[in-house]
Amino acid sequence: PLEFWRISSLFVAYYFALADFFLALADFYLSMADSSRVLADFFPLCGLFFLTGGFSHHFGGFLS
Repeated sequence: PLEFWRISSLFVAYYFALADFFLALADFYLSMADSSRVLADFFPLCGLFFLTGGFSHHFGGFLS
C-alpha cells in the first residue's frame, strides 16, 4: 500500500507539472499572437491537439 501511494502521488505530480507546462506554453503563444486573429484562433487548436496527444502518449507509456 505504501509503495502504491508513493507511485500514485508521483504520477499526480507529473500530471500537474505537465498540465502546467502546456498551459504556460499556450499562454505564451496567445500573448505572442495577440495582434493576429488567425494565429489566436489557430494556436488553441494546436495546443488542444498536442495536449491530448501528449497525455495519451505519456500515460499510455506509463500504463502499458
